[in-house]
Amino acid sequence: MGREPSVDEHGWFESVIGPAPSSWPWTFPHFFAINIAPDPGEEVTRALAKADGQYFETKLFIASRTRWELVAYWGGQYHVCEAMRLPDAEKARDLAMREFQSMPVRYLMEAGKVVRENPTVDLTGTWPRPVPLRGFRDLGVLCALVYQEASACGGKQAADDLKARLGMRWPASVMIGMYVQAIRDSLESLKPFLESRTVVEMENAIRTGREWIQPSTEDEV
Repeated sequence: MGREPSVDEHGWFESVIGPAPSSWPWTFPHFFAINIAPDPGEEVTRALAKADGQYFETKLFIASRTRWELVAYWGGQYHVCEAMRLPDAEKARDLAMREFQSMPVRYLMEAGKVVRENPTVDLTGTWPRPVPLRGFRDLGVLCALVYQEASACGGKQAADDLKARLGMRWPASVMIGMYVQAIRDSLESLKPFLESRTVVEMENAIRTGREWIQPSTEDEV
């Protein structure tokens, strides 16, 4: 793992390491940190557009506003892959804790200082092979791996077709069903652009995903 990044004088990572480049996958098998830090500033509380083209805004300074960052480690580099502002530290802290407990994140931080650590998260900066299948999120990781591998081997159109089938669904059983159907429907067109071990992983993901979902959902996929 490369040298761990530091935060700026506000406790933010993004101004130091920058946002993730567009070439990075849309999700990762592991993350370096979730970080929150004060981010006071003005927020638009009211906007009015008139028929004559005039536009008015009412702004309010929010002293309690707090920044939330998700930092990824990939290919030997650290970048912020997601960031948002929340109204206050309590909301940011609650979100950070929920995500830390549900995602493979190594560190939970406040202004760059570690408050909790999950030592079971191994920050390799690469795809695990095979991708361990423990829940619907891992099906998404496998799809991201497939997308990058196929795109790099001349299968960009087939990879884009797979990605177009994906989106946010809920509850979890519906999310699993979406991934199973997307992988199943894209498998044949992607095969020419994938390593044999990746094809095997996709076939295993279809079987495993079907085992996870309820019979009523399985009938739909």
